[in-house]
Amino acid sequence: MNKYALYLASIITMSCISFAQAKENDPLFVKQDKYDSWLLSEYYNSVSLNTVAQSSPITVEIKPYGYSLSINVALDPKEKDFPATIEFDVGDFTTELKRIDQTNTYSATLDPMPSLTVINSLKENKNIILYLNNDKTVSISLNGMNKALDTMENFAKDHYIPLPPPFSSKIDVYATMSIPNIIPFDLYPVFRQQSYFNDVCKGKDGKKDKDQNKQDACKKDEILTTILKEKGFCSKENIQLPQSFMQNSKISYEWMECSKK
Repeated sequence: MNKYALYLASIITMSCISFAQAKENDPLFVKQDKYDSWLLSEYYNSVSLNTVAQSSPITVEIKPYGYSLSINVALDPKEKDFPATIEFDVGDFTTELKRIDQTNTYSATLDPMPSLTVINSLKENKNIILYLNNDKTVSISLNGMNKALDTMENFAKDHYIPLPPPFSSKIDVYATMSIPNIIPFDLYPVFRQQSYFNDVCKGKDGKKDKDQNKQDACKKDEILTTILKEKGFCSKENIQLPQSFMQNSKISYEWMECSKK
């Protein structure tokens, strides 16, 4: 199983955990903003949309990553009867969400084409309809969704977080750089950001640092390096001595596993 498949499996596993609130104690957490009926949670390596707590105890999470889209719904935990599946409808899009183990959470991870369809449907419609057991339906407002999706796309692009079509992604040397095998797939965006800000901080990228505050870049490099270290990955500086007095020493960095902080 490759890194991406493992990451998708982890999405489903994590769905068992309450997803209505951003984890502000998570070192990867950046911020959370409200857009009418929806909360946009931004992390250094992912983005997600959650319904704002309303009169209904039901919450919905929409989490895009790569070419896939995860839809998670948590029903009222006080309910006595949880069906094996529920139906998620928005516009012409319909999918079945399966109950995770014996929890109140339902989930589905969509392939690229269904992901494209549901994202467009979220932009074009006013409500999500959930079909529960005993013909019960719940309407979830999409007020604020378009603004949230636009903001999410811009944030993801700036942080090298891949999103499915119709979202666009940043394409540059950092987006296509080789990443050490020890780095897990979910930390790829963090590694790319750290590489970019490290280069800007050290003046290695003249074209990109003209409008970039060098001091700010160094601060972000430090934050991202610390996050990677907390996750168990450290860089070691290697100095290659010059072969003649006409050359300068070359410095390279090797990433390795280290003790988690």
